[in-house]
Amino acid sequence: MEHQPKAQTRIRIFGFHYIRGRKTPLAYFWLLAVRDCLLAMLWGRTTQTPAPQMAEPKIVVSKIDHLGDVLMITPFLLELKRQLPKAKIILIIGSWSKVLAEMLHKAAICDLICHYDAPAMNRAKVSLPKKCIRFLKTFLAARSLLRREKPDVFMDLRPYSPNTLLLARICRIPFRVGFGLRGLAFTLHQEIHFDAGVPLGQLFLDALSLLGLKRAEYERPLLPPADPSPADDAAMRAECSGPYVVLQPCSGESSREIAHEIWDRILDVLCPRIKVIMLGGPGDASMATRLGQNRTREQFKSMAGRTTLPQAVRIAEKSKGCIGVDSFFAHVGLAYALPVIVLAVKTSLRMSFPRENPNLHYVEVEKPGFSPEEIARAFLDRVLTSDVRKTGPAFSPDYQDLA
Repeated sequence: MEHQPKAQTRIRIFGFHYIRGRKTPLAYFWLLAVRDCLLAMLWGRTTQTPAPQMAEPKIVVSKIDHLGDVLMITPFLLELKRQLPKAKIILIIGSWSKVLAEMLHKAAICDLICHYDAPAMNRAKVSLPKKCIRFLKTFLAARSLLRREKPDVFMDLRPYSPNTLLLARICRIPFRVGFGLRGLAFTLHQEIHFDAGVPLGQLFLDALSLLGLKRAEYERPLLPPADPSPADDAAMRAECSGPYVVLQPCSGESSREIAHEIWDRILDVLCPRIKVIMLGGPGDASMATRLGQNRTREQFKSMAGRTTLPQAVRIAEKSKGCIGVDSFFAHVGLAYALPVIVLAVKTSLRMSFPRENPNLHYVEVEKPGFSPEEIARAFLDRVLTSDVRKTGPAFSPDYQDLA
């Protein structure tokens, strides 16, 4: 019942190659191509060169996507730390991933955090001019930080446009790496190979070889134990007592969500046997109200919009398993080696998840024969019998167990 990867649409305009995402209009790529053509005439095309020798490098890793995507690069960051223990890692993220980045910084996975809020990535409900002003402020702050730090390497790990390669080129970072099928790829010294049939986490780890490092296998994201304050921890234990599973039926991309009726049928099987706690943001309140109808608080409880991110991660960490759409807590469940079920639609990305993780069950709801009740019963069997097979290394702040 797995959703098979679909071929990405690759287009060529003025000699530049791009991957066209599922939602991006063709006109956008014509604008990219015109810009790239003008800048290539101004700057010239960067010559492909091997990685420089590095003992104590400063490495910028840019991932301006949202929470689940940032979590996918944690094995890559940890491998950098393991193979280059004296490296200083500067992590560029969208400000919407600030709290997660701070958790990674606290666990010594990165050394500095910098924001870059591309307007097209900004989901805030504000006007486009305000998004552009926010972008300009973060761009200038990032440029100032990079000019002060003088990094040796810049790695942009976003496969699509927008990306942060303009920042890298303007700051004249000596060695630039990124995916080749998007805007400003002509400024790269090395290109990361893109294959829609390979998990993104694996593509990131394969890119280690472009730095002269050993590649590694992608098995799951890695996340340090959640560390809320004692007061927050006590409050979470009171709210989430007893065995429970985590539900995330909503996504930052509404096109990845599934019908309420499917969730009702799943909850009709789960709730009589185990408590279900729904996680999400304030905007998910209407879904929580809908799913909570005719169910007691002992059966179904919504914490959507009532927690901080560390609190929500702590709830997921202490759960028996996670079920939901293609969204953040599916990755959190895998990071903590829990049973995870992802209910996917055509707009979901199978390549966002590892291929051979035995804790993951990736199910396409639009395929013939899909049964919500069957999926719910299989999930119950896993979480109630603790049939969880640990995969990959546990998180290690000392990086010793990651060889």
